[in-house]
Amino acid sequence: MDQNARERVSVRRAPQARFGLGAGDGLIARGVGGGMTARPLGYIVIDRAGVRFQRTPQSSLAPLALGVVLGLALAMRLTRPRLRAV
Repeated sequence: MDQNARERVSVRRAPQARFGLGAGDGLIARGVGGGMTARPLGYIVIDRAGVRFQRTPQSSLAPLALGVVLGLALAMRLTRPRLRAV
């Protein structure tokens, strides 16, 4: 068995988690709520050479922002008052 086959490598996921809590009390209704979101941030590699962190590729928000801007522009164009011919 060669030296590379005996080398042990351990890989651990590294997520990013966010939590939110809220409560409200009004004249008509009251309530509490919460939410959580998690996404992959990267992974940790542990081997004989040491420990290193590798980021996973993150998606860009540019397509989402472009969609929002185009949607707002279209909504404004469709809802503007029209001039009547006299």
